[in-house]
Amino acid sequence: MDVLCTQVYDLADKMAMKIGGHYEHSVIFPRHLEKLCDEIGYSYFQFKKNIIRQVEKLPEALRSEIENLKLLKLSYSLSENIMRRVDANCDIIQKKIIGVLN
Repeated sequence: MDVLCTQVYDLADKMAMKIGGHYEHSVIFPRHLEKLCDEIGYSYFQFKKNIIRQVEKLPEALRSEIENLKLLKLSYSLSENIMRRVDANCDIIQKKIIGVLN
């Protein structure tokens, strides 16, 4: 699932691609993801494993990169904005999708 893409820009608040005919996280449910996996011939079980791993690791990796920018005394304000979006989207995915999948 899309955890950032165009949302970092003020111009867009939707995902880069449709899932189940929708661009917004708020209206996507596990049934949409299961249908997508079926349509593209991808294992829904494998999808669940991958999305759980991404939601767990992505925020951690981004926080580490922000800390590296700070240590190098480089600008990191945009990265913090991205971090807020990623955290919010991972939270949505965790509650709406992963919580239902487990």
